[in-house]
Amino acid sequence: MSKFAGKTAVISGGAEGIGLSIAQALGDQKMNIVIADIDEANLQKAGSVLIIADYQYKSSFVADQEINLTACLTEIMANVEFK
Repeated sequence: MSKFAGKTAVISGGAEGIGLSIAQALGDQKMNIVIADIDEANLQKAGSVLIIADYQYKSSFVADQEINLTACLTEIMANVEFK
């Protein structure tokens, strides 16, 4: 078992490209994954990809590109609950 199993990773820009690839790689390591992105449609598609792979994940749509990172992470993590 991976030393990362059960730990949580927060990935901004996780809806596509490198961010989604990172999410998948961390999912392979049995990590809990939180993906955040400003593209709501791609965020939903990414969620479908992660569901099919049976990864533990949550997603969060970030409407404002200039949002305070600390406030964003606090809000995301307050609503994350994994199995």
